[in-house]
Amino acid sequence: MNWDAIGALGEIISAAAVLATLVYLSAQIRSARNDQKTNMRNEAFRQMQEFSYYVMSDQSLAWAFHQGSEDPDVLTPQQQA
Repeated sequence: MNWDAIGALGEIISAAAVLATLVYLSAQIRSARNDQKTNMRNEAFRQMQEFSYYVMSDQSLAWAFHQGSEDPDVLTPQQQA
């Protein structure tokens, strides 16, 4: 084996290593993006739960929210605020 053949073999191995690295990084980016979507969805759900708990824990607030959802004009200015 001469030095040209060894150099060519080295280039082939380095090209394969670069390709493997790119495949690995794309998999990691995809995984991170999916994790981020899941975390955002969970946070939005948690905030909706907190809002629902806050509204439903007070009977007058729950009534005002229900009435305002159907027809906001029936609420007093204080209830609208």
